[in-house]
Amino acid sequence: MNIGLLGTGTVGGGVIQMAGQTADLRIVKALTLDKPEGILTNDFADIASDGSIDTVAEAMGGISPAYEYARASLEAGRNFITSNKLLVSAKGAELDALARKKGVAFLFGAACGGGIPYLESLSVARESYPLDRVGGILNGTTNFMLFNMESRALSYDQALAMAQELGYAERDPSSDVLGLDTARKIVLAIAVGFGFDVRPQDVPTFGISTVTPEDIKAARSTGRALKLCARASFREGVLEARVNPVFCAPQNPEGAVSRNFNMAWFDGPQCGRIALYGQGAGRFPTASNMIRDLRSIQAGKLHMLPETLKQAQPDQNGRSRLWYVRTDAGKQEIRATVGEIHRRFATVPGAFFAEIEEEE
Repeated sequence: MNIGLLGTGTVGGGVIQMAGQTADLRIVKALTLDKPEGILTNDFADIASDGSIDTVAEAMGGISPAYEYARASLEAGRNFITSNKLLVSAKGAELDALARKKGVAFLFGAACGGGIPYLESLSVARESYPLDRVGGILNGTTNFMLFNMESRALSYDQALAMAQELGYAERDPSSDVLGLDTARKIVLAIAVGFGFDVRPQDVPTFGISTVTPEDIKAARSTGRALKLCARASFREGVLEARVNPVFCAPQNPEGAVSRNFNMAWFDGPQCGRIALYGQGAGRFPTASNMIRDLRSIQAGKLHMLPETLKQAQPDQNGRSRLWYVRTDAGKQEIRATVGEIHRRFATVPGAFFAEIEEEE
C-alpha cells in the first residue's frame, strides 16, 4: 500500500514510525509544516499528482483544508482514512457517500477512543446484532483532570495546569473542558452504531469548566466518582443523547477509569454491554488505530458507516433523571429531563450539574 500522509505532528509522526516498521505500508509523501526534504512536502499538489499513491491518511485536524483534501483524494479514486473527529462529525456522511460512489474506502477508527478499536468494533457489532445504547468516557483530558482533583485534592486550575504541562490539554482547552470533543465523538458512535446523522450541536452538552472540589466531595459522599460521560440510546423509535458530568454508580466500571484513559462501550439486548478500555490519546495509541484502518482496507473493509444514514435530532424531553445541582444559592438534587436541566442551569454563571446515576 502506497500512502500519502497529511500531517506529521504527534499522530502523523507516529504513523510514519509505525509504517516504517512494516514491509507493505509505504509512506510515499507526507504533507508537513516542517522543512520539505525527503518524503516531506509543503504542497498537497505533490501528493495529488503522484499516481503511485493509492491511499491518503489524514492527521491534520480541523475542517479546512482537511475537507478539501479529503474530497480531492476520494474524487481521484483513493482510499481515505482520518483521525479527525471534527471533520468526520461535520462531513462524514458526505465523504462516505463519495467514497461509495468511487468504490474506495472511508475509515475513521482513530477519530474516537485514541488507541481503542471502538468504532471498528461498533461497526462489526452493528452488522451482527441489534444495538440500543452506546457511550463511555471518551475524553482523556477531562478524565485526567477529574481523577487528579479527586486523588490529589487539586483545584480545577491546578488540574488543568498539570494536564497542560504533560501535554494532555491544549493551551486553549475549551473543546475538552466544555464537552465539545466528547460530543463530536458520541455523534460518531451514533452514526456507526445506530445509522443516524446527528449534528454535535444538537447533543445536549455540559462540561467540567465550572467543577469545584466541593462537587468532587459531593460525588464521593454518595459512594460515587465524578466523570464526564457520553450517553446515547435508541429504543422504541426514540433517539436520546447527552454529554455531561455523571456521579457514576458504584457498580459502574467507568467510575474506576483513571488518569487519561478512556472506556467506550456499546450495549444490545442480545450481546449485553461490551466495554473497551485503553489509552484515549497520544502518538502511538492513535497512530495504531490509523494503522489498523490501513490493515482493514487491505482486508477488504471499506466503510464503517452504514450505507444509508438518516438525519436525526435527539429527543431532550423523554426520561426524567436525578441530578445534582450546585449554584450560588446552594446544592440540591432534582429530577428533570435533559432538556429541563439545560434550560434551567446550563447558562447560570458558575453553576454545575451532574447526573446521579441510578440502577436501571
